[in-house]
Amino acid sequence: MITIEKLFENVSYTSSADISKIKIKGIATDSRQVKDGDLFVCIKGKDDDGHKHALEAQMLGAVAILAEHATESGLPTAIVTNSRQSYSKICQNFFEKPHLKLKIVSIVGTNGKTTTSYIAEHLLKSAGYKTGVIGTIGYKILDETYEADLTTPDSFTLNRLFRKMVRAGVEIVVMEVSAHAIAQDRLYGITSDISIFTNVSPEHLDYFCDFSQYYDTKLSFFKNGMTKSAIVNVDDNLGRELYKTLDMPIISYGIDEPSDVFAMEIKRKPRGTSFIVNVFDEIYELFMPLYGKYNVLNALSAITLLKTLKVPLPIIAESLQKLPPIPGRFNIFSYKNAKIIVDFAHTPDGLDNLLRTARTLTRGKMITVFGCGGNRDKGKRKKMGEIAARLSDAVIVTEDNSRTEPLTNIISDIMEGVKGNGKVFIVEERREAVEFAASLLSDGDLLVVAGKGAEKYIERNGRRVRYSDVDEAIALSRGER
Repeated sequence: MITIEKLFENVSYTSSADISKIKIKGIATDSRQVKDGDLFVCIKGKDDDGHKHALEAQMLGAVAILAEHATESGLPTAIVTNSRQSYSKICQNFFEKPHLKLKIVSIVGTNGKTTTSYIAEHLLKSAGYKTGVIGTIGYKILDETYEADLTTPDSFTLNRLFRKMVRAGVEIVVMEVSAHAIAQDRLYGITSDISIFTNVSPEHLDYFCDFSQYYDTKLSFFKNGMTKSAIVNVDDNLGRELYKTLDMPIISYGIDEPSDVFAMEIKRKPRGTSFIVNVFDEIYELFMPLYGKYNVLNALSAITLLKTLKVPLPIIAESLQKLPPIPGRFNIFSYKNAKIIVDFAHTPDGLDNLLRTARTLTRGKMITVFGCGGNRDKGKRKKMGEIAARLSDAVIVTEDNSRTEPLTNIISDIMEGVKGNGKVFIVEERREAVEFAASLLSDGDLLVVAGKGAEKYIERNGRRVRYSDVDEAIALSRGER
Protein backbone atom coordinates (compact mmCIF):
# COMPACT_ATOMS: atom_id res chain seq x y z
CA MET A 1 0.00 0.00 0.00
CA ILE A 2 1.05 3.59 -0.61
CA THR A 3 -0.35 6.89 0.62
CA ILE A 4 -1.67 9.47 -1.81
CA GLU A 5 1.02 11.80 -0.49
CA LYS A 6 3.74 9.48 -1.79
CA LEU A 7 1.81 8.39 -4.86
CA PHE A 8 1.35 11.98 -5.99
CA GLU A 9 4.96 13.03 -5.47
CA ASN A 10 5.75 15.71 -8.11
CA VAL A 11 2.10 15.63 -9.28
CA SER A 12 0.07 18.80 -8.71
CA TYR A 13 -3.57 18.37 -7.70
CA THR A 14 -6.33 20.11 -5.80
CA SER A 15 -8.89 18.59 -3.44
CA SER A 16 -11.70 19.88 -1.25
CA ALA A 17 -10.17 18.09 1.77
CA ASP A 18 -6.86 16.66 2.93
CA ILE A 19 -6.59 13.28 1.17
CA SER A 20 -2.83 12.83 1.52
CA LYS A 21 -3.03 10.04 4.13
CA ILE A 22 -5.45 7.81 2.22
CA LYS A 23 -3.81 4.48 1.48
CA ILE A 24 -3.97 3.02 -2.02
CA LYS A 25 -3.61 -0.68 -2.89
CA GLY A 26 -3.67 -0.36 -6.68
CA ILE A 27 -4.49 1.83 -9.66
CA ALA A 28 -7.16 1.27 -12.34
CA THR A 29 -8.32 3.18 -15.41
CA ASP A 30 -11.06 0.69 -16.37
CA SER A 31 -13.97 0.82 -13.90
CA ARG A 32 -14.76 -2.84 -14.61
CA GLN A 33 -11.34 -3.87 -13.28
CA VAL A 34 -11.42 -1.87 -10.05
CA LYS A 35 -10.57 -3.78 -6.85
CA ASP A 36 -10.98 -2.90 -3.17
CA GLY A 37 -8.58 -0.15 -2.17
CA ASP A 38 -7.85 1.10 -5.70
CA LEU A 39 -7.40 4.62 -6.94
CA PHE A 40 -9.63 5.05 -10.01
CA VAL A 41 -8.15 7.29 -12.70
CA CYS A 42 -10.71 8.99 -14.96
CA ILE A 43 -9.38 9.29 -18.50
CA LYS A 44 -11.31 10.72 -21.41
CA GLY A 45 -10.72 8.49 -24.45
CA LYS A 46 -11.76 8.55 -28.08
CA ASP A 47 -14.97 6.57 -27.52
CA ASP A 48 -15.65 6.83 -23.79
CA ASP A 49 -14.94 9.00 -20.76
CA GLY A 50 -13.81 7.50 -17.47
CA HIS A 51 -15.40 10.40 -15.58
CA LYS A 52 -18.78 8.83 -16.39
CA HIS A 53 -17.82 5.62 -14.61
CA ALA A 54 -16.57 6.97 -11.28
CA LEU A 55 -19.72 5.85 -9.46
CA GLU A 56 -19.30 2.33 -10.85
CA ALA A 57 -15.68 2.33 -9.64
CA GLN A 58 -16.83 3.41 -6.19
CA MET A 59 -19.31 0.53 -6.01
CA LEU A 60 -16.51 -1.93 -6.87
CA GLY A 61 -14.28 -0.72 -4.05
CA ALA A 62 -12.34 2.34 -5.21
CA VAL A 63 -11.30 4.54 -2.26
CA ALA A 64 -10.26 7.65 -4.20
CA ILE A 65 -10.53 9.25 -7.62
CA LEU A 66 -8.08 11.07 -9.90
CA ALA A 67 -9.99 13.22 -12.37
CA GLU A 68 -9.91 16.42 -14.40
CA HIS A 69 -13.21 17.60 -12.90
CA ALA A 70 -15.74 16.57 -10.28
CA THR A 71 -17.64 13.30 -10.74
CA GLU A 72 -20.87 11.77 -9.46
CA SER A 73 -19.04 9.69 -6.88
CA GLY A 74 -18.70 10.93 -3.35
CA LEU A 75 -15.15 9.64 -3.07
CA PRO A 76 -12.15 11.80 -2.15
CA THR A 77 -10.96 13.25 -5.45
CA ALA A 78 -7.65 14.64 -6.68
CA ILE A 79 -8.35 17.14 -9.47
CA VAL A 80 -5.54 17.44 -12.03
CA THR A 81 -5.02 19.34 -15.26
CA ASN A 82 -4.18 16.27 -17.37
CA SER A 83 -5.26 12.79 -16.23
CA ARG A 84 -3.06 10.90 -18.67
CA GLN A 85 0.12 12.70 -17.69
CA SER A 86 -0.70 12.42 -13.98
CA TYR A 87 -1.48 8.72 -14.42
CA SER A 88 1.93 8.12 -16.00
CA LYS A 89 3.73 9.82 -13.12
CA ILE A 90 1.78 8.12 -10.31
CA CYS A 91 2.46 4.75 -11.95
CA GLN A 92 6.18 5.56 -11.82
CA ASN A 93 5.81 6.44 -8.13
CA PHE A 94 3.71 3.35 -7.38
CA PHE A 95 6.51 1.09 -8.64
CA GLU A 96 9.26 3.24 -7.06
CA LYS A 97 10.52 4.86 -10.29
CA PRO A 98 12.17 1.77 -11.77
CA HIS A 99 13.00 3.57 -15.04
CA LEU A 100 15.69 5.53 -13.22
CA LYS A 101 17.61 2.29 -12.62
CA LEU A 102 17.61 1.27 -16.30
CA LYS A 103 19.29 2.50 -19.48
CA ILE A 104 16.40 2.99 -21.90
CA VAL A 105 16.74 2.76 -25.69
CA SER A 106 13.58 3.80 -27.53
CA ILE A 107 12.78 3.05 -31.17
CA VAL A 108 10.37 5.40 -32.92
CA GLY A 109 9.09 5.04 -36.49
CA THR A 110 6.46 3.52 -38.75
CA ASN A 111 8.36 0.51 -40.08
CA GLY A 112 11.34 -1.45 -38.79
CA LYS A 113 10.86 -1.00 -35.04
CA THR A 114 10.58 -4.70 -34.22
CA THR A 115 13.43 -5.86 -36.46
CA THR A 116 15.65 -3.09 -35.10
CA SER A 117 14.79 -4.02 -31.52
CA TYR A 118 15.61 -7.69 -32.12
CA ILE A 119 18.92 -6.90 -33.79
CA ALA A 120 19.81 -4.47 -31.01
CA GLU A 121 18.89 -6.97 -28.30
CA HIS A 122 20.94 -9.72 -29.93
CA LEU A 123 24.01 -7.49 -30.33
CA LEU A 124 23.69 -6.18 -26.76
CA LYS A 125 23.44 -9.67 -25.28
CA SER A 126 26.45 -10.80 -27.31
CA ALA A 127 28.37 -7.83 -25.91
CA GLY A 128 27.57 -8.96 -22.37
CA TYR A 129 24.62 -6.74 -21.46
CA LYS A 130 21.57 -8.00 -19.56
CA THR A 131 18.60 -6.91 -21.64
CA GLY A 132 14.88 -6.36 -21.66
CA VAL A 133 12.64 -5.77 -24.69
CA ILE A 134 9.23 -4.10 -24.96
CA GLY A 135 7.57 -4.37 -28.35
CA THR A 136 5.00 -5.71 -30.78
CA ILE A 137 5.91 -9.40 -30.65
CA GLY A 138 6.24 -9.55 -26.87
CA TYR A 139 7.90 -8.33 -23.72
CA LYS A 140 11.21 -9.96 -22.76
CA ILE A 141 13.03 -9.95 -19.46
CA LEU A 142 16.40 -11.60 -20.01
CA ASP A 143 15.32 -14.89 -21.68
CA GLU A 144 11.72 -14.91 -20.45
CA THR A 145 9.06 -13.79 -22.96
CA TYR A 146 5.60 -12.46 -22.12
CA GLU A 147 2.72 -11.92 -24.56
CA ALA A 148 2.14 -8.31 -25.59
CA ASP A 149 -1.28 -6.70 -26.01
CA LEU A 150 0.15 -3.37 -27.16
CA THR A 151 3.44 -2.39 -28.79
CA THR A 152 3.99 0.09 -25.95
CA PRO A 153 1.91 -0.91 -22.92
CA ASP A 154 -0.15 1.43 -20.74
CA SER A 155 1.68 3.30 -18.00
CA PHE A 156 0.83 0.85 -15.19
CA THR A 157 1.93 -2.24 -17.15
CA LEU A 158 5.02 -0.43 -18.44
CA ASN A 159 6.27 0.53 -14.99
CA ARG A 160 5.43 -2.90 -13.60
CA LEU A 161 7.58 -4.38 -16.38
CA PHE A 162 10.38 -1.96 -15.59
CA ARG A 163 10.29 -3.02 -11.92
CA LYS A 164 10.43 -6.71 -12.91
CA MET A 165 13.40 -5.93 -15.13
CA VAL A 166 15.23 -4.12 -12.35
CA ARG A 167 14.64 -7.03 -9.98
CA ALA A 168 15.90 -9.47 -12.64
CA GLY A 169 19.11 -7.50 -13.10
CA VAL A 170 18.35 -5.99 -16.52
CA GLU A 171 20.72 -3.18 -17.49
CA ILE A 172 19.37 -1.97 -20.86
CA VAL A 173 15.78 -1.93 -22.12
CA VAL A 174 15.10 -1.75 -25.87
CA MET A 175 11.59 -0.37 -26.28
CA GLU A 176 9.40 0.15 -29.34
CA VAL A 177 7.47 3.39 -28.93
CA SER A 178 4.22 3.67 -30.89
CA ALA A 179 2.59 6.90 -32.01
CA HIS A 180 -0.44 6.02 -29.87
CA ALA A 181 1.80 5.73 -26.80
CA ILE A 182 3.26 9.19 -27.46
CA ALA A 183 -0.14 10.77 -28.12
CA GLN A 184 -1.61 9.17 -24.99
CA ASP A 185 1.29 10.19 -22.73
CA ARG A 186 2.02 6.61 -21.67
CA LEU A 187 5.70 7.51 -21.18
CA TYR A 188 5.20 11.01 -19.80
CA GLY A 189 7.95 11.77 -17.31
CA ILE A 190 10.26 9.01 -18.57
CA THR A 191 13.38 10.17 -20.41
CA SER A 192 15.10 7.71 -22.74
CA ASP A 193 18.88 7.66 -22.83
CA ILE A 194 19.06 7.04 -26.60
CA SER A 195 16.25 7.06 -29.17
CA ILE A 196 16.35 5.72 -32.73
CA PHE A 197 14.25 7.26 -35.50
CA THR A 198 13.70 4.67 -38.27
CA ASN A 199 11.28 6.31 -40.74
CA VAL A 200 7.79 7.76 -41.03
CA SER A 201 5.12 7.03 -43.63
CA PRO A 202 1.31 7.33 -43.42
CA GLU A 203 -0.21 4.97 -40.84
CA HIS A 204 -2.94 4.96 -38.17
CA LEU A 205 -4.88 7.69 -39.96
CA ASP A 206 -8.02 6.20 -38.41
CA TYR A 207 -6.74 7.62 -35.09
CA PHE A 208 -4.77 10.68 -36.19
CA CYS A 209 -6.52 13.43 -38.15
CA ASP A 210 -3.98 13.38 -40.97
CA PHE A 211 -0.38 12.48 -41.77
CA SER A 212 0.86 15.82 -40.46
CA GLN A 213 -0.56 15.12 -36.99
CA TYR A 214 0.85 11.58 -37.05
CA TYR A 215 4.29 12.83 -38.07
CA ASP A 216 4.24 15.67 -35.54
CA THR A 217 3.38 13.15 -32.83
CA LYS A 218 6.41 11.01 -33.71
CA LEU A 219 8.67 14.08 -33.76
CA SER A 220 7.35 15.35 -30.45
CA PHE A 221 9.09 12.44 -28.75
CA PHE A 222 12.44 13.92 -29.80
CA LYS A 223 11.53 17.57 -29.28
CA ASN A 224 9.77 17.51 -25.91
CA GLY A 225 12.59 16.35 -23.68
CA MET A 226 11.74 12.64 -23.83
CA THR A 227 15.22 11.58 -24.93
CA LYS A 228 18.77 12.64 -24.14
CA SER A 229 20.26 11.71 -27.54
CA ALA A 230 19.18 10.46 -30.97
CA ILE A 231 20.17 8.13 -33.82
CA VAL A 232 18.38 9.21 -37.01
CA ASN A 233 17.87 7.63 -40.43
CA VAL A 234 18.63 10.44 -42.87
CA ASP A 235 17.65 8.36 -45.90
CA ASP A 236 14.12 9.11 -44.75
CA ASN A 237 12.98 12.54 -45.97
CA LEU A 238 11.41 13.49 -42.66
CA GLY A 239 14.37 11.99 -40.80
CA ARG A 240 16.62 14.48 -42.57
CA GLU A 241 14.41 17.34 -41.42
CA LEU A 242 14.47 16.00 -37.87
CA TYR A 243 18.26 15.69 -37.96
CA LYS A 244 18.61 19.35 -38.92
CA THR A 245 16.37 20.63 -36.13
CA LEU A 246 17.38 18.61 -33.06
CA ASP A 247 19.52 20.26 -30.39
CA MET A 248 21.02 17.24 -28.64
CA PRO A 249 23.78 14.68 -29.23
CA ILE A 250 22.76 13.08 -32.54
CA ILE A 251 24.21 10.53 -34.98
CA SER A 252 22.95 10.04 -38.54
CA TYR A 253 22.87 6.78 -40.45
CA GLY A 254 21.88 5.88 -43.99
CA ILE A 255 22.83 4.37 -47.33
CA ASP A 256 21.97 6.95 -49.99
CA GLU A 257 22.52 10.19 -48.06
CA PRO A 258 25.73 11.52 -46.44
CA SER A 259 25.76 10.28 -42.85
CA ASP A 260 27.97 9.49 -39.88
CA VAL A 261 27.33 5.76 -40.21
CA PHE A 262 26.63 4.29 -43.63
CA ALA A 263 26.66 1.08 -45.65
CA MET A 264 28.13 0.46 -49.09
CA GLU A 265 28.77 -2.46 -51.45
CA ILE A 266 25.54 -4.15 -50.38
CA LYS A 267 25.32 -7.64 -51.91
CA ARG A 268 22.66 -10.31 -51.69
CA LYS A 269 24.07 -13.69 -50.70
CA PRO A 270 22.38 -17.12 -50.68
CA ARG A 271 21.63 -16.85 -46.95
CA GLY A 272 21.52 -13.12 -46.33
CA THR A 273 23.26 -9.84 -47.12
CA SER A 274 26.85 -8.65 -46.97
CA PHE A 275 27.87 -5.02 -46.82
CA ILE A 276 30.69 -2.75 -45.75
CA VAL A 277 29.92 -0.41 -42.88
CA ASN A 278 31.65 2.90 -42.27
CA VAL A 279 31.30 4.16 -38.68
CA PHE A 280 32.94 7.57 -38.41
CA ASP A 281 35.56 6.34 -40.92
CA GLU A 282 36.10 3.00 -39.16
CA ILE A 283 35.43 0.44 -41.91
CA TYR A 284 34.42 -3.20 -41.53
CA GLU A 285 32.84 -5.91 -43.72
CA LEU A 286 29.66 -7.43 -42.28
CA PHE A 287 27.20 -10.21 -43.04
CA MET A 288 23.68 -10.64 -41.68
CA PRO A 289 21.16 -13.44 -42.29
CA LEU A 290 18.54 -10.92 -43.42
CA TYR A 291 17.58 -9.67 -46.87
CA GLY A 292 16.77 -6.24 -48.24
CA LYS A 293 18.09 -2.72 -48.21
CA TYR A 294 15.55 -1.77 -45.53
CA ASN A 295 17.02 -4.40 -43.23
CA VAL A 296 20.50 -3.00 -43.84
CA LEU A 297 19.10 0.29 -42.52
CA ASN A 298 17.64 -1.51 -39.51
CA ALA A 299 21.01 -3.14 -38.85
CA LEU A 300 22.83 0.20 -39.22
CA SER A 301 20.71 1.74 -36.47
CA ALA A 302 21.50 -1.13 -34.10
CA ILE A 303 25.20 -1.03 -35.02
CA THR A 304 25.26 2.70 -34.32
CA LEU A 305 23.67 2.08 -30.93
CA LEU A 306 26.35 -0.48 -30.05
CA LYS A 307 29.10 1.88 -31.11
CA THR A 308 27.75 4.59 -28.78
CA LEU A 309 28.27 2.01 -26.03
CA LYS A 310 31.89 1.53 -27.15
CA VAL A 311 31.38 -2.04 -28.41
CA PRO A 312 34.12 -2.87 -30.99
CA LEU A 313 33.09 -3.56 -34.58
CA PRO A 314 34.68 -7.06 -34.66
CA ILE A 315 32.41 -8.12 -31.79
CA ILE A 316 29.40 -6.57 -33.55
CA ALA A 317 30.31 -8.33 -36.81
CA GLU A 318 30.64 -11.74 -35.19
CA SER A 319 27.32 -11.35 -33.41
CA LEU A 320 25.39 -9.97 -36.41
CA GLN A 321 26.17 -12.98 -38.60
CA LYS A 322 24.65 -15.23 -35.90
CA LEU A 323 21.40 -13.29 -35.66
CA PRO A 324 18.52 -15.76 -35.09
CA PRO A 325 15.31 -15.52 -37.17
CA ILE A 326 12.99 -12.73 -36.06
CA PRO A 327 9.45 -14.07 -35.48
CA GLY A 328 7.16 -13.10 -38.34
CA ARG A 329 9.74 -10.97 -40.12
CA PHE A 330 10.74 -12.33 -43.54
CA ASN A 331 10.59 -15.92 -42.26
CA ILE A 332 11.36 -18.34 -45.12
CA PHE A 333 9.90 -21.85 -45.36
CA SER A 334 10.42 -24.55 -47.98
CA TYR A 335 7.33 -25.95 -49.69
CA LYS A 336 7.99 -28.77 -52.13
CA ASN A 337 10.37 -27.09 -54.61
CA ALA A 338 9.05 -23.61 -53.88
CA LYS A 339 9.34 -21.22 -50.94
CA ILE A 340 6.98 -19.34 -48.62
CA ILE A 341 7.79 -16.04 -46.90
CA VAL A 342 5.77 -14.83 -43.91
CA ASP A 343 6.13 -11.16 -42.98
CA PHE A 344 4.37 -8.55 -40.87
CA ALA A 345 4.38 -5.87 -43.62
CA HIS A 346 1.05 -4.09 -43.19
CA THR A 347 1.66 -0.58 -44.56
CA PRO A 348 2.11 0.55 -48.18
CA ASP A 349 5.84 1.25 -47.66
CA GLY A 350 6.32 -1.99 -45.74
CA LEU A 351 4.60 -4.07 -48.42
CA ASP A 352 6.54 -2.36 -51.20
CA ASN A 353 9.88 -3.06 -49.46
CA LEU A 354 8.89 -6.65 -48.74
CA LEU A 355 7.79 -7.51 -52.28
CA ARG A 356 10.74 -5.83 -53.96
CA THR A 357 13.13 -7.78 -51.73
CA ALA A 358 11.22 -11.05 -52.11
CA ARG A 359 11.31 -10.69 -55.89
CA THR A 360 15.12 -10.95 -55.81
CA LEU A 361 14.86 -14.44 -54.31
CA THR A 362 13.01 -16.10 -57.18
CA ARG A 363 13.23 -16.48 -60.93
CA GLY A 364 9.79 -18.03 -60.95
CA LYS A 365 6.47 -16.36 -60.31
CA MET A 366 5.66 -14.57 -57.05
CA ILE A 367 2.21 -14.87 -55.49
CA THR A 368 1.11 -12.54 -52.70
CA VAL A 369 -1.57 -13.16 -50.06
CA PHE A 370 -2.63 -10.16 -47.99
CA GLY A 371 -5.54 -8.21 -46.53
CA CYS A 372 -6.09 -5.04 -44.51
CA GLY A 373 -7.36 -4.50 -40.98
CA GLY A 374 -10.93 -3.47 -40.26
CA ASN A 375 -11.92 -0.35 -38.30
CA ARG A 376 -8.54 1.12 -39.19
CA ASP A 377 -6.99 3.45 -41.76
CA LYS A 378 -9.04 2.97 -44.95
CA GLY A 379 -6.77 5.18 -47.02
CA LYS A 380 -4.01 2.59 -47.28
CA ARG A 381 -6.16 -0.22 -48.69
CA LYS A 382 -6.27 0.93 -52.31
CA LYS A 383 -2.54 1.76 -52.21
CA MET A 384 -1.63 -1.69 -50.90
CA GLY A 385 -3.82 -3.32 -53.53
CA GLU A 386 -2.02 -1.38 -56.26
CA ILE A 387 1.42 -2.27 -54.85
CA ALA A 388 0.60 -5.98 -54.50
CA ALA A 389 -0.83 -6.19 -58.02
CA ARG A 390 2.04 -4.27 -59.60
CA LEU A 391 4.83 -6.24 -57.95
CA SER A 392 3.29 -9.75 -57.93
CA ASP A 393 2.40 -12.24 -60.65
CA ALA A 394 -0.80 -13.14 -58.81
CA VAL A 395 -2.60 -11.73 -55.77
CA ILE A 396 -4.99 -13.38 -53.34
CA VAL A 397 -6.94 -10.81 -51.35
CA THR A 398 -8.17 -12.11 -48.00
CA GLU A 399 -8.97 -11.15 -44.41
CA ASP A 400 -6.61 -9.57 -41.87
CA ASN A 401 -8.26 -8.71 -38.55
CA SER A 402 -11.52 -7.41 -39.97
CA ARG A 403 -12.66 -6.77 -36.37
CA THR A 404 -16.24 -5.49 -36.56
CA GLU A 405 -16.09 -4.03 -40.09
CA PRO A 406 -17.74 -6.09 -42.86
CA LEU A 407 -14.99 -7.95 -44.72
CA THR A 408 -16.69 -7.25 -48.05
CA ASN A 409 -16.16 -3.51 -47.49
CA ILE A 410 -12.45 -3.97 -46.79
CA ILE A 411 -11.91 -6.19 -49.81
CA SER A 412 -13.84 -3.76 -52.01
CA ASP A 413 -11.49 -0.94 -50.95
CA ILE A 414 -8.42 -3.10 -51.72
CA MET A 415 -9.81 -4.10 -55.11
CA GLU A 416 -9.98 -0.44 -56.12
CA GLY A 417 -6.19 -0.59 -56.38
CA VAL A 418 -6.00 -4.07 -57.88
CA LYS A 419 -8.39 -3.59 -60.80
CA GLY A 420 -6.94 -4.43 -64.18
CA ASN A 421 -3.59 -5.55 -62.77
CA GLY A 422 -2.96 -9.19 -63.57
CA LYS A 423 -4.35 -12.26 -61.84
CA VAL A 424 -6.38 -11.50 -58.73
CA PHE A 425 -8.38 -13.88 -56.57
CA ILE A 426 -10.58 -13.24 -53.54
CA VAL A 427 -10.56 -15.93 -50.85
CA GLU A 428 -12.14 -14.55 -47.69
CA GLU A 429 -10.96 -17.13 -45.12
CA ARG A 430 -7.23 -16.58 -44.57
CA ARG A 431 -6.17 -20.21 -44.06
CA GLU A 432 -8.00 -21.18 -47.25
CA ALA A 433 -6.35 -18.26 -49.07
CA VAL A 434 -2.86 -19.40 -48.08
CA GLU A 435 -3.58 -23.02 -49.00
CA PHE A 436 -5.08 -21.96 -52.34
CA ALA A 437 -2.05 -19.80 -53.09
CA ALA A 438 0.27 -22.72 -52.25
CA SER A 439 -1.63 -24.90 -54.70
CA LEU A 440 -0.68 -22.45 -57.49
CA LEU A 441 3.06 -22.77 -56.85
CA SER A 442 5.38 -24.53 -59.28
CA ASP A 443 9.06 -25.39 -58.86
CA GLY A 444 11.08 -22.27 -58.08
CA ASP A 445 8.05 -20.09 -57.29
CA LEU A 446 7.59 -17.94 -54.21
CA LEU A 447 4.55 -17.29 -52.02
CA VAL A 448 4.54 -14.15 -49.85
CA VAL A 449 2.04 -14.06 -46.98
CA ALA A 450 1.94 -10.50 -45.67
CA GLY A 451 0.31 -8.59 -42.87
CA LYS A 452 0.18 -10.70 -39.73
CA GLY A 453 3.71 -11.95 -39.17
CA ALA A 454 3.99 -13.60 -35.75
CA GLU A 455 0.43 -12.81 -34.63
CA LYS A 456 -1.30 -15.87 -33.18
CA TYR A 457 -4.90 -14.87 -33.73
CA ILE A 458 -7.23 -13.29 -36.23
CA GLU A 459 -10.01 -10.90 -35.26
CA ARG A 460 -13.35 -11.29 -36.96
CA ASN A 461 -16.81 -10.16 -35.89
CA GLY A 462 -15.32 -8.68 -32.73
CA ARG A 463 -13.84 -12.01 -31.58
CA ARG A 464 -10.29 -13.38 -31.59
CA VAL A 465 -9.87 -16.75 -33.31
CA ARG A 466 -6.62 -18.67 -33.03
CA TYR A 467 -4.69 -18.53 -36.31
CA SER A 468 -1.04 -18.05 -37.30
CA ASP A 469 0.52 -17.45 -40.73
CA VAL A 470 3.75 -18.93 -39.34
CA ASP A 471 1.98 -22.10 -38.16
CA GLU A 472 0.23 -22.40 -41.51
CA ALA A 473 3.52 -22.09 -43.40
CA ILE A 474 5.12 -24.71 -41.14
CA ALA A 475 2.20 -27.09 -41.71
CA LEU A 476 2.51 -26.62 -45.48
CA SER A 477 6.28 -27.19 -45.39
CA ARG A 478 5.72 -30.44 -43.47
CA GLY A 479 3.10 -31.66 -45.92
CA GLU A 480 0.34 -31.44 -43.30
CA ARG A 481 -1.98 -29.41 -45.54
